[in-house]
Amino acid sequence: MDTIEQLLETQKQALIEEVQAGEDRAAFIPSLDNEAVLDATAVRDAFLQCVQQHGYRRVRIPHKSYDDVIILMDRKGRASIWVERSLPQKKCRTAFRHFINMFTDGQQIRSIDGVLHVDHAYNKARVLNPQPLSDDTQSDTEPGISAGYLRLFLIDESVNTSYGSGIETLRSRQNEQQGGFRLCTWMMLLKLTGFMPPRSDDDHASAIAYLNGLFGDFGVKETTIRAGVKAEFLQGAKFHVVMSQQGETILNDVEFREYLHQHRFERSRYARLIRDLFGWTIFTVKIDGREELALKLDSSEWFYLMADPYRIVFKPDVIATAWENSISAHESILEETDIVAPYLKFIEAANDDIRSHILSCKDWKSKVCGILTGQAPITGCRL
Repeated sequence: MDTIEQLLETQKQALIEEVQAGEDRAAFIPSLDNEAVLDATAVRDAFLQCVQQHGYRRVRIPHKSYDDVIILMDRKGRASIWVERSLPQKKCRTAFRHFINMFTDGQQIRSIDGVLHVDHAYNKARVLNPQPLSDDTQSDTEPGISAGYLRLFLIDESVNTSYGSGIETLRSRQNEQQGGFRLCTWMMLLKLTGFMPPRSDDDHASAIAYLNGLFGDFGVKETTIRAGVKAEFLQGAKFHVVMSQQGETILNDVEFREYLHQHRFERSRYARLIRDLFGWTIFTVKIDGREELALKLDSSEWFYLMADPYRIVFKPDVIATAWENSISAHESILEETDIVAPYLKFIEAANDDIRSHILSCKDWKSKVCGILTGQAPITGCRL
């Protein structure tokens, strides 16, 4: 293998073969059948045991020692690189470069062009094996474990950013969340092979024809694929519906972030809103090398992280109780903020278990609006 272009073509051809054999695995999530909390070593051991059962063998990177990067070779000699879900992006790119050089016949590659992304096609926020929250959530309830392994791919930057994280959340080719491997979704197959996200009916028709032409017969009806592709796209787009003077407007992921920025969405204020809804406490924690805000779920060891991707994490490194606990949710740090609208839209995104739980509660909008406008009690407003 001499060039990046050859690697992209090899990656594409291998994916076609894997899809046709039903082996297009993109993520691994450990099972929570037992009650013990899985540490990093236990997760890695569970992953290696699972891949061995599926006929893979581990290949070591020459002269490198990685605990959170695993190279696999399947029975047909197809190689893939997997990383622990929390591995920083910079380390992912470095590991992928070493992976490329393992199979390069010519000159070693020293860097990867910036127009190419090294990315896991499977949204790492979904590498979570959750136990659903209920209205009477107890302090010892474990909402889930945010741990697992993701397969890395080389993806064109323009294609990768066009999809955004939202589209990746639905798994139309998967069963309900449980321990084990995850296959690529329809949208992931489109993205990994360079097909821009379909938006119109004509685009969807082209996408389905493309999938069938590239991967062959999936053994399902075309209408099933069409429904799956549309469902994945709508799942990614549904929280990007905002009101403008012209009525409802659907925004892509980047545009929605800009919408939040323009309306002065504050993570601190959102944290205070969640604090008042559930009666939790805000802490400053350190995760992935950065300091972030997080709310402790009652007296458990689980925290709701105020960082993208918003998610529940287990036992992060707690630095201190956050000063945000001393001010109310209806007080804004920034000037000229939109009091309510961006927070309602953000909750409607429902991209994590807490926001999904809020949406399931009766009169959630009136409770949120009451807290943000100072018209509701600031403590004990448990949903």
